[in-house]
Amino acid sequence: GAATLIALIAAFYAYEGVANLTHGAGGPAVATWEIAALGFAGVGFLLRAIGDFNYVGFFKRKTGTAFARADDRYFSPLCLFLAASGLLAASTRTL
Repeated sequence: GAATLIALIAAFYAYEGVANLTHGAGGPAVATWEIAALGFAGVGFLLRAIGDFNYVGFFKRKTGTAFARADDRYFSPLCLFLAASGLLAASTRTL
């Protein structure tokens, strides 16, 4: 489910990061779909960090549960970090 998708996106981020480190930002051109995928993943994680305004994200209303506390401490900050990573990676890649 969701964990598999996050693991795949993390592997894609790592692949792009290694490519960026080995070839530099001005290295070989990458496919348009790679840049788009990084950007879409970043936006998706940003939307998750913002939340649905009820149960998840920084702007949730339901805050008294164990999940809400874990979401505040771990999940939403992780999603914000992954969003920044994806958007930064997309902005440094060149066609």
